[in-house]
Amino acid sequence: MALGVSKSDIILLETAKDTWEEARQAAAFVQRKNLVVVTSASHMQRALNEFHSAGLKPFPAPTNYLAHSNVEQFWVKYTPKAVYLEQTEKYWHETLGIIWQSLRDWASDYEEKAIENSAANQS
Repeated sequence: MALGVSKSDIILLETAKDTWEEARQAAAFVQRKNLVVVTSASHMQRALNEFHSAGLKPFPAPTNYLAHSNVEQFWVKYTPKAVYLEQTEKYWHETLGIIWQSLRDWASDYEEKAIENSAANQS
């Protein structure tokens, strides 16, 4: 709302437990309308994968970037800090999530092909 989006144009899907469910709920709700997905920059690729697999083509609007563009001294990047541990955790969470998406989609496609082959062999 602070950026000029009216409250009636904002959809919060609060019953979804994860991005997969959220994408399917959004697909049922928005159908062919334009959709903007707002999520953290580190989660955006995985979110877009889910929305694309639900048949939507949303406009990405990443937020909460973790990269720093103007570091004063180069050694600051190499000084141990808790925030770097948190960023590492987010990186691995998203990386493993993308691997899980790939495995899930592969298994789903494999199952669909097996069912199709079974039906074709019975005909």
